Amino acid sequence: MNTLLNKADLIYLLTQQNKLDAAMRKELGISESDWMSTMAMEHSIALNVELHEFINACFKSWKYWKRKDMNMDDVLDEAIDVIHFCMLRLNKSTAKTEFIAGNVESELQDKRQLQDRAAVKRVIYHLSNGVMSAENILVYVLSILDYYGFTGQDIINQYNKKNAVNFQRLASGY
Repeated sequence: MNTLLNKADLIYLLTQQNKLDAAMRKELGISESDWMSTMAMEHSIALNVELHEFINACFKSWKYWKRKDMNMDDVLDEAIDVIHFCMLRLNKSTAKTEFIAGNVESELQDKRQLQDRAAVKRVIYHLSNGVMSAENILVYVLSILDYYGFTGQDIINQYNKKNAVNFQRLASGY
């Protein structure tokens, strides 16, 4: 397994997401209570949509009829969108950031490395058919990224780029 995200990396991502979400609440006039409860459905829908876009980007593991190569930049970009919404959902938890990050790090270490296309396909099947916690989705997506050779630094760099875009969108009224 490549060096993926450790506890410190996960705390960093959770913290960055919290900053974006706070800016979004302020800019859009969303109360903390609405964000935490009323908007849960919106956040779940968004995570589900982004997850399925990621699954579609990973088409070589399940679209046996496609002959073109996967665009690995698209795979990472779509994964980052999923990670953003996983972090949003995890930040809404009553658990402390350090606890959440420790759990995700532990689950990542406990998961068997995805060895082949069939293993990736099984994970994608579970992602596409089940209702899972944001933590489980995050671990599975990170495991797939590991299979495709991405590192923790790749993930953090792309997350930072997308986070900057999200702040620009917020400032421009996107």
